[in-house]
Amino acid sequence: FVEQLEGEWDDSVMEPVKDTPDTVRALPGDPVPRSGVWYTPALSGANAFLRLESGQALPDRQYTDWGQVIWYWLPEYQNR
Repeated sequence: FVEQLEGEWDDSVMEPVKDTPDTVRALPGDPVPRSGVWYTPALSGANAFLRLESGQALPDRQYTDWGQVIWYWLPEYQNR
């Protein structure tokens, strides 16, 4: 066991996005194909989530310190 230091990344907090045949994703600057909540693991906190209408463009930020920004549509958040 290793003690986690304050501010250190905790992998158990963020589950990876699982690719399935139903995964809808888009790149920065692209118009979103579906209305609803979009998420990127490349940003942290509230910046990682957006609610957009179909056709609206995603922010054009392409890379962060964590890697390339790829946005994922979250079907489980559509009724919130």
